[in-house]
Amino acid sequence: MECPVCLKGGMAIPRIDLAGFSRVLDTLFAAEGTLPVVNLSGGEPTLHPELGQILSLARERGVVQTTVSTNGLRLLRDSALRRPFKETGAPVARSSKASARART
Repeated sequence: MECPVCLKGGMAIPRIDLAGFSRVLDTLFAAEGTLPVVNLSGGEPTLHPELGQILSLARERGVVQTTVSTNGLRLLRDSALRRPFKETGAPVARSSKASARART
């Protein structure tokens, strides 16, 4: 996809796994004490196979609000993908509607 608002800007960004995300939370909590918000962005975070577990872990660890920057396409089509958002206290899902072209 070529989303005009993409934060990665064409860069190849390695995908973090659940254990890596847990270590990031450890580091952030140690440095900040509290995490009012964590934003998951990408690429497209709804393509991550562990997104549901990541959202759950953030909630369990005490992140106040988890946001997901997404184009929203998979959320529209996949009710199972929407379930973790509801189960984890409905973290905010921000979506880009910057383009209506099929390729984006």
